[in-house]
Amino acid sequence: MSGSSGIASVAALEQWLAGLAPERLTTLLEERELPRAAGYERITGFGVLAAHLLTDPSVAAGMLSLDAAHWDLLEAVGTRAMEQYGPPRRPPAQNTYAPMNTYPRFGDGDERSGGIEPYDRLVPEDDLLNWLQEGGASLSWLKSGLARLREQALLLPAPDGQLAVPARVHRLAAGQVHGRRVDELLTGAFNAPEVRRIAATLGLGDKLSRGAAQEGITAVLGDPQRVRALVEQAPREAHDLLEHLVPGPPLMHTHCFVSRYESMGIASNAYGSTRRWHPGDKFTFRDGGSGDAGTDWLAARGMVVPVGPDLVELCYEVGHALRGPQPSPTMRTTPPPLTATPALPSSWQDEGSIAAGAAAWRAELVLRELATAPVAIRKTGGIAVRETRRLAKAAGASEVDTRLWLDLAVNAGLAAPKADEEAPAARGRGRRTASRTKPSARLLPTSAYDTWARATPAGKLLPLVAAWAVVPEVLTCWPDADEPPVALVSPSDGYAVPLRRGLLAALAALPDGHGTQATGEARRALLECAAWFQPALYDLMTTPDEPDAPEADGPYGAGDLLADLTDPEPLEQLALRADENGVPLGDLAAFLELARERFTTDGQSETPAVAGADEHSPLEQLITLAKTAGLGKVADLLAGLDLDYVDTGDDHDTTHALLQRLRATLDEAELLGLIAHGALTDAGRAVHALLEAGAHRHYPSVPGAHADPASEGTGAAAVGADLAGHPHLAAAVAGLRDSLRATLPEPSTTAHFQADATATVTGAPATELAELLTAVGDIESEGHAVVWRITPASLRRALDTGWSADDILERLQAVCANGTRLPQPLTYTIKDTARTHGRLRVVRSACCIRSDDTALITEITRAKSLAALALRRIAPTVAISTAPPETTLSALRQAGYAPVLEAETGTTVIERAPADRATSTVPTLDQAHPQYGQRTKGLPSSAAELAQQLIKAKARR
Repeated sequence: MSGSSGIASVAALEQWLAGLAPERLTTLLEERELPRAAGYERITGFGVLAAHLLTDPSVAAGMLSLDAAHWDLLEAVGTRAMEQYGPPRRPPAQNTYAPMNTYPRFGDGDERSGGIEPYDRLVPEDDLLNWLQEGGASLSWLKSGLARLREQALLLPAPDGQLAVPARVHRLAAGQVHGRRVDELLTGAFNAPEVRRIAATLGLGDKLSRGAAQEGITAVLGDPQRVRALVEQAPREAHDLLEHLVPGPPLMHTHCFVSRYESMGIASNAYGSTRRWHPGDKFTFRDGGSGDAGTDWLAARGMVVPVGPDLVELCYEVGHALRGPQPSPTMRTTPPPLTATPALPSSWQDEGSIAAGAAAWRAELVLRELATAPVAIRKTGGIAVRETRRLAKAAGASEVDTRLWLDLAVNAGLAAPKADEEAPAARGRGRRTASRTKPSARLLPTSAYDTWARATPAGKLLPLVAAWAVVPEVLTCWPDADEPPVALVSPSDGYAVPLRRGLLAALAALPDGHGTQATGEARRALLECAAWFQPALYDLMTTPDEPDAPEADGPYGAGDLLADLTDPEPLEQLALRADENGVPLGDLAAFLELARERFTTDGQSETPAVAGADEHSPLEQLITLAKTAGLGKVADLLAGLDLDYVDTGDDHDTTHALLQRLRATLDEAELLGLIAHGALTDAGRAVHALLEAGAHRHYPSVPGAHADPASEGTGAAAVGADLAGHPHLAAAVAGLRDSLRATLPEPSTTAHFQADATATVTGAPATELAELLTAVGDIESEGHAVVWRITPASLRRALDTGWSADDILERLQAVCANGTRLPQPLTYTIKDTARTHGRLRVVRSACCIRSDDTALITEITRAKSLAALALRRIAPTVAISTAPPETTLSALRQAGYAPVLEAETGTTVIERAPADRATSTVPTLDQAHPQYGQRTKGLPSSAAELAQQLIKAKARR
């Protein structure tokens, strides 16, 4: 079957799309990042949608949701088409070599989807299945895999028994291994004289026309037997070149050809400047050849053809003939195994629950302090380090964790920036602002915070965990060592969510009752497994076989590792870890000296110092040396060493950076109670399910952030009105909420009071209990339990608010655990403090009015219009009011006076309306996601809205 410019495949896909159920159509649109990915393009019908889904950027977006197994299966269809039809012909605009990477890169804007009709490259389904089964894949898995690819429109509707894939898949199958057909290369590179010269070299004669000569060359090189016979006669230099070109990439730098302009002596254009080569320029053979016998031999027979200045490409027919029949590929149907998976202790789930409870409590303390004393936002962005330290100190949290809580709160809609003053209004014809100066702003809680503060620990943790799952940033990983880390970052890491998804998926695949180790080798294995689930991560993982990987000077040995460990920064961390683990620094120094003596700088042992050293990793060699030297504690220290902070030189910089992000992601998950002992807790599995349901596709919307955290409802109906049209997401959010409720016990409503005037609350305290104990005491310690110490100073705070000794005793007695009585020493302390409280009396006055004009003071105290203020003169120039300053100012102004507000220091206060709450910047799922900062009229705001428009448009036909 033949198509024209993709018409046949577009029509078939259009018909298939029109038959999808609304829910499935919406999911497909979300997978392809629509409508946002369409920009200003109006998708007015299923035909337009089908054409868009076949473009390279849309196909790349769909492929990002595949694991390595389904990627291999999709690529196998393209590979089979390559074997049957050869490489796809490129459009004229692409008549230069631009190899595609094996996996699509984020931000790939390749629009090259024209020139290939998928129906012209159909693959028999039975042929593919038989071929892949020869490689060990099971028939049941292959059929289920093809069904999934069809659901995602990556396997296109096709005639019965045939398989069709988008154009991008065909180009990816060619990849960096296969060159183009010789006919295509000759047409793009040469004029008639060069073509006839090649034909003559092949023995076809020198009197042929251009067309006949090119047909003859194509016939000769298209015959595998004749190609192999020709290569047998080639010089040794040509064989050496083919050994590198045939496996790919099929490109080579050579001086065998020059452009025709250069051969004619045209070195500059009409303006005198050097003329550069342009696609479409023709080439000719360089006089005297390239100086390399092998290159000249291949070029003379048309086996390599110029595609750019000093760049040639091996034609497809030659590579295909020399490679011969290719064996069926081995499908990666299962992720790589994790070998370092120790058994979990019996209490590991409890440890996860404790961590989750501590996270909810610590986040509450940070946000409570933020509500009390908002922090300023720098005009350059972020929160100043001193402000973060102030918050961390007040909340009793580390600076790293405080930054995390602030960033999660902003992404969950619990906090937001608020300008201290309005920006200058636009004016003039160009509507330019009066000043480019950015107004100062503070980070404030939003109105959602007030409801959140009254919620249970599970309700508090839900929006924060949901935000952590979808935010495109590893918030605690700060890669720039020259810049101090700041909170309130702009999430922009396109690999953060794939890393998070792959990591959680890899841990979810662990056998029950097993976790992972925290060693560097175990984390590298975990990264490999995560990349199987999220192949986009392969972009940042290079191997020594890849062309951009650094060339190694030799195997990385124990001496190399020793040199890396004794660099200043790693050595300092090693000493700190030794001190933390009780390893004498003298033993560590003795071991390092011994290791320097035993191993040379190239990583090889001078003598067989360690038996079987060649069979062990460099770290294992150092551990064995420590054991044989009787330094058991040093050996244990090395065994638990995390090498992520050591640049061992065996990985590319991007891999090392990815490992740093993986380590930070694991630390964040442990802090939130999602991982314990290297295994997913029930809450962690719920987050994995949330991501698999596609929650990350809606960012900056956060599924679950708009649920009422104080609601006690269950099921999908209680997770937010914006999830009503997303049943799978609603079920995933409900699952996360239920798992957090099961993980986190109900907050404690009672306390244990001791004779030493302390109050201990086991677990997380209820909001009312925490407020009561904070009012009469000070937090002394936290952990599995929170301890308040009650002192005369803290009691006076409560008495200052109007409480009496009886009030305090009654309220504390009501929260005594198990109905016990308050200890007598505490009772005496409360009564004694109350007895001495209030010996000095201060006249109650909401505010005072001061004026140097004594007559004016007399006038206002006698004015009937101000009687409600109950003004009383206490000095010739001072009167006091029973109303607060705001009410007093308003009453005086209404009576015709012109007062100003004065601070305690005597300076005039500029009045400003209080701004203690900000507006959340987190949209709901179905709110508009504007293109380029503006909403375009007529364009749908979400995938669900676009799906409804398409269905309605179909019904109107």
